[in-house]
Amino acid sequence: MNLAALVTAHAEDARALHDGERWATWGEVRRRAAGVTVALREAGVGADDRVAVAWPTSVEFVAAYLGILAAGAVAVPLNPNSPAAELERELEAVTPALALVGGNARQAMAGSARTVYSEFPPPADHYEVAERRDDDI
Repeated sequence: MNLAALVTAHAEDARALHDGERWATWGEVRRRAAGVTVALREAGVGADDRVAVAWPTSVEFVAAYLGILAAGAVAVPLNPNSPAAELERELEAVTPALALVGGNARQAMAGSARTVYSEFPPPADHYEVAERRDDDI
């Protein structure tokens, strides 16, 4: 089972998350996660590829995490408040296919030679979750 499939079990308009500033419904979380999944697949990210996510605690972080899992990739959360040198060391260690960065990490990674998405992908309507086996990463 893929953890990202749990999102589909909830009503579209039911409250899902509160990030300290706003409530998001399960429908919004699904659409935001689907947008991440689409962007990753278009970038050539596939099963077991690592995708770093350094995004502040928010609805977007949860949607990014779920979207990465839905694509069949491995989510690698990083501290979005880390200095650029620390983020680069962490990225060197995990060798992600790409990174989604927001907040302070956006500025820290601005000059990086890595594939970095600093804008959140637009929502998408179709939420397709990759099948995973129990022994997958």
